[in-house]
Amino acid sequence: MLWPGQPARLGARRRAGGFQALRRVVRTLSQQALRVAVLVISLVPILIVYPFLQRHFAKAL
Repeated sequence: MLWPGQPARLGARRRAGGFQALRRVVRTLSQQALRVAVLVISLVPILIVYPFLQRHFAKAL
């Protein structure tokens, strides 16, 4: 038997579960975004220096 207001409480529990799932997704995306940011930041110095060293690599071949 349902009491008045009980379906609202059940809905709140379902929504709370949805928020937990959303938090997991955001946490996963944040980890992936951090990995991509580290990758891009680590590539920037290589991309800046390579054009200046390219002539030395071409002479070595």
